Amino acid sequence: MDVMTRQGLLEITGKPPFIMGSECCGKVSEVGEGVTKYKVGDEVVVLCDGGAWTERLVITPLCEKTEEETGASSGEAAETKATAVATTAPPAVVLPKPACLTDVQAAVASMSYLPAYFLLHRVACVRPNDVVLVHSAGGGVGTAIGQLAKLIGNVKLVGIASANKHEKLTSLYDQLININQDYVAEVKKEHPLGVTVVLDSRSGEDTNKGISLLQPLGRYVIYVDVGDAIESPSSQSPTQMNLKNTSPPTPIFSISGSSNFVTGDRKNLFSFAKSWIQMDRINPLKLQEESKVLGGFSLRSLIFRQHAQLSTIFEAWQELTQLFSEKKIEPIVDSTWCFEEVKEAMQKLQERSNIGKVALNPKLQPKAPEPEVKTADKEEEEEPKEENKETTS
Repeated sequence: MDVMTRQGLLEITGKPPFIMGSECCGKVSEVGEGVTKYKVGDEVVVLCDGGAWTERLVITPLCEKTEEETGASSGEAAETKATAVATTAPPAVVLPKPACLTDVQAAVASMSYLPAYFLLHRVACVRPNDVVLVHSAGGGVGTAIGQLAKLIGNVKLVGIASANKHEKLTSLYDQLININQDYVAEVKKEHPLGVTVVLDSRSGEDTNKGISLLQPLGRYVIYVDVGDAIESPSSQSPTQMNLKNTSPPTPIFSISGSSNFVTGDRKNLFSFAKSWIQMDRINPLKLQEESKVLGGFSLRSLIFRQHAQLSTIFEAWQELTQLFSEKKIEPIVDSTWCFEEVKEAMQKLQERSNIGKVALNPKLQPKAPEPEVKTADKEEEEEPKEENKETTS
């Protein structure tokens, strides 16, 4: 998501300049009058609709329950909307940081494990004895799916990832397929009847190939795989919270990756158009005839576009926090970078060489440049200059 936003392939953030980033971990430095759940000093995880890559973040916490769930009257709803309009701070979901996680782990956990949780338990509804095929198995969501699916029991996991990632993924997946192989043929070698679930973050030109692998009543789900703070005036609007960089290494943020539309380090409209044209067209009558299900999921859209079922986000996080504390799951961090190295961090995602999530830590200092090594030729060139200088003087 962050890579596509940086290249201008997504317009959800508006025109530059803008601040990217969707998740971070930090400490509360100040709260508004309407905030009662958190206090100054609390460690929190924040999901926001962009703007997380800063050293200080001012946000408006979203309520756990919607107007329908709380039974708010039309007058109360109107008052809430009026407050939201008057508040300049962007909305965000604020979650308690699991005490058992490091700051880096907490910063990358929400946008990996929440989508994985919803995909497995709410969208694809994975059950024991299911065979699940996962594209981009080595990414943040892919590794989270691998860990969470193992807890369901007797679920066979098939992962597609680059060959260099297979060694580190063998503990999560029962079968690993090279991204350059014919995955349909490879899957059928182990599972002649096909799979019951496909979780696809890449989409693109071969969606129908994946659907062809589904058994009757199988579920194919396309999802988005989504990668801190602003100096604010001293007067705070009600319900706003600050996240201030009070002690290292908080706040820390994650960077989310790319999809088939990203083919290099710059926007390539030709490649984008080619991918769009080659994207499979799905025949709904064929789905009906073969008794197969096609669905989609985007955590970011669910929260910030559709404003739906926010209470389920908090409930899922509570369950995940319990699993973190019991050491049944653990966030996988590929690498951590300072702000000055964001280009290199982005490059790692574009090359799809990461296993797990990539994080930014503003407290890290950039690496010192390597000292220039003088060669014999350079020394010989400099010697005559010194001689000439002495002669002239």
